[in-house]
Amino acid sequence: MDWDSHINVEYSGSGHCVQYLYKYLFKGPAQKERIEMYSEQERDSHDETKLFIYGQVVCAMGAMWHFYGYQDYPASILAVCSFKVQTPDQLDFIVRSGKILDLQVYYNRPTELENFKYVDFLKTYNKSSTLPRFYQNNTNNCRNNVQNDRHYFEVYINDNDDVYAYIYIPINKVKRCVRLEMLYRTSGDIYYLRLLLLHKPSCRDKDIIMYIPVCGGGEPLVCASYQQSAIAHGIVDSIDNVRLTFDDMCEFGTAAQCRSYFVVLTLHGYETHAIFDNDQQRSFMYMDYIQFHNAQTIENAQVLMLQDLE
Repeated sequence: MDWDSHINVEYSGSGHCVQYLYKYLFKGPAQKERIEMYSEQERDSHDETKLFIYGQVVCAMGAMWHFYGYQDYPASILAVCSFKVQTPDQLDFIVRSGKILDLQVYYNRPTELENFKYVDFLKTYNKSSTLPRFYQNNTNNCRNNVQNDRHYFEVYINDNDDVYAYIYIPINKVKRCVRLEMLYRTSGDIYYLRLLLLHKPSCRDKDIIMYIPVCGGGEPLVCASYQQSAIAHGIVDSIDNVRLTFDDMCEFGTAAQCRSYFVVLTLHGYETHAIFDNDQQRSFMYMDYIQFHNAQTIENAQVLMLQDLE
């Protein structure tokens, strides 16, 4: 009021200050400043290096990267490539749109490459809808010939006679660091799909991940979720802790509290299939229906439990 004007005041003494700074630094190229090109533009219009330097787009994250003394040009010698993990439903939807997906190619890779883990596969092979000219001119020596340092394969999906994609060894080999984009437990079942892709090399189909071989032969066990499959394959290391904490709740809490704790663990992405598949631990969540709610059978009590959990 003293200045007869509007003053914008922001309080920066809380945790929101950190959130604001993080958002500002990593908001990406949407908020950007473009370095204009001057008279040199016309003279150097055919020099790609100078075109990049003159017309460089600087975002907030890039500015901070330079501020700390790092470089973003030229690129680092070891290129870093990140890939997303998609669920089968997401894959089917995207493939119907005509796009080529790395994960779909991996699921349908030839039997010669069945021992490749997903990350190793991405490090070794390129994918494309068309074959490079070198391989077009050397089909007889390179097609399906893993003994040759340079070879390629054709990938088919859904019993379709048309080639979905080509996978091949790059003509000019480059070293690259491949990583799967991070997923957290709260992401749901896709978190465990990522673990399976990282640690299980034998999945050549999106459904095979759900099958567990039985010792001594016989039909494999079919899991209802990726979490069950990850537990059965022994690639989840926090099962014991989840069981112990649930046992403590069963010892000192009521059945209703056990159900509530089970839901909390599930929502936070913990391996609650290991609890639900255990008859003794599961019984702690429905016995009160038999004792206090006149459920006639265990089956009826379990139905009431599932309704309550839902």
